[in-house]
Amino acid sequence: MNGLNVELVKKVASTIVLVGDDHMAKIGQQYDSVEVKILTELEFADHVANLVTTGCGYMYTGEKARLVNHATVCNEPEMFLIREEPNKDVQLFNFCHHTHSYDQTNVQYYISRNMKILSQTKPGAQVSITNDCPNGSKGYLWEKKENGMWDLLGQYDMEELMFLEQWKRMQGYVLYAGIRKEVADKLQMDFNDEFHVMFDNVVEWMSQDDVAPC
Repeated sequence: MNGLNVELVKKVASTIVLVGDDHMAKIGQQYDSVEVKILTELEFADHVANLVTTGCGYMYTGEKARLVNHATVCNEPEMFLIREEPNKDVQLFNFCHHTHSYDQTNVQYYISRNMKILSQTKPGAQVSITNDCPNGSKGYLWEKKENGMWDLLGQYDMEELMFLEQWKRMQGYVLYAGIRKEVADKLQMDFNDEFHVMFDNVVEWMSQDDVAPC
């Protein structure tokens, strides 16, 4: 590719992916302050259970809550076990209405399922509540405190994050204002015209359907 070293191309490509993922993670941590709201674990389980998701098939929209940095070990209703695991999440339970199937589940069932999950968490655990509707643009982050209460840390604008997440799913990487400089700094390379040409070539290579980004 224009005489570029293949190993260098792969190194730059992997750095573009890494820096982009870090950027998306930072967006998800930039919360605006909100009115103080603190709930007991049972109250929080009830709050989540009463969220409403609507949709049909892949047209999934509405609110959902995820316990971040945790993974499911066993999903049997009577033996639901979780563990801490970076970059994974466990979805909590709430009402989900479909076009021809209105959710008439007793809310106590969802509260109970949520309590089985939340009761296994340690102080510092976080739950992200988001709205996936096309015109819904807010996310909320809750955190478990030492006393077992759940504290609303704040809210953030979802629009940029949702846009980048869609781009990531489609392309395998994201681009945004400032990423060139961040990649150059990460690789300790000169931020000059030669770097810009190389960056453009690498992105073109990553965009090829038959070449998977590294």
